[in-house]
Amino acid sequence: DETNSFAARVFKDASRVLRTAARRREPFALVVDTFEPHEPWTPPRRYIDMYGDPDYRGPEPARPYYAPVSRYLSGSELVLVDRMKALYAAEVTMTDRWLGVFLERLHDLRLERETAIVLVSDHGFFVGDHGLTGKLSARLHPELIHVPLIVIHPERRKAGQTRRWFASTHDVAPTLVSMAGLPVPEAMDGVDLSRFFDGRKVPDRDYAWGGYGNSFFVRTERWKAFG
Repeated sequence: DETNSFAARVFKDASRVLRTAARRREPFALVVDTFEPHEPWTPPRRYIDMYGDPDYRGPEPARPYYAPVSRYLSGSELVLVDRMKALYAAEVTMTDRWLGVFLERLHDLRLERETAIVLVSDHGFFVGDHGLTGKLSARLHPELIHVPLIVIHPERRKAGQTRRWFASTHDVAPTLVSMAGLPVPEAMDGVDLSRFFDGRKVPDRDYAWGGYGNSFFVRTERWKAFG
């Protein structure tokens, strides 16, 4: 029953908070963390069948090892990796469905034209990439560290456009503070990405960098390095 999933429970609760915000008619900030599509991947079968073999009756790798694919039973690696991809895609689709419920409530309450929306993830996941599954701090390939970042302007400025600029999660806070019409504190060392909406220049950033545990990475348009 997907209504018991983290995505459904969190987005339904967030929708109720939106109602409270609409009644008060005051500025608000709301952070919604769905906990999904984090493993274990256990979406209803109807989502899985959208991406996998409906006749599949083998083991369900809903909680993959954080390890090389070779750790799995010999001869079954390709079958299990394909099944992982189906489970992961199904979990993402279920999460998207409940994100849609939340955004519909935003529209029903007529808040969409006065609310900035940011969609961001924390990390990716290996499903056979580079011979790996899971997330490994010592293997910071782009599949793990290159995450979606979508900023939606209330007036839909630059809607649907993308940028190849190396944005990062530490840019989110100054961007939202600026879009709220407040001065960005000096302690925030990220970049105000709302400049893109107004055609203003942003500082040059020729690479992305970050870390996970005691491992770090740097990435340019051409090269990647981690250690």
